[in-house]
Amino acid sequence: MELLQDMQEYIEKLIKAIETTGQKFEEAKPAEAYEILGHMAEGLVWLTQGVTAYKDNVEDLDIETARLNELLGEMVDAMESQDEILIMDLLEYELKEVLEEWNDVLVQKTAH
Repeated sequence: MELLQDMQEYIEKLIKAIETTGQKFEEAKPAEAYEILGHMAEGLVWLTQGVTAYKDNVEDLDIETARLNELLGEMVDAMESQDEILIMDLLEYELKEVLEEWNDVLVQKTAH
């Protein structure tokens, strides 16, 4: 149960980091935005590992990690080509949605 709560808290931090990253790009501070993205990538890996460990060792969660893994691949491609518009679209419209869906599942799970 503690892992689920930790994941919920981390998702909230990731959503805030998405917003901060957008602000940094808008302020023409791409180096700071890319630094935040690096930390986010590490956090997303941890989050995926946490979900997988919980599903393998405790019980099933209605969370699919495949979409997140696909998004991470798209993010890497966008970062390598320094396509800041695509990066922001992926963050704001796809990653944020996935994280919110995951958070909803975790909230329901911890409420029981």
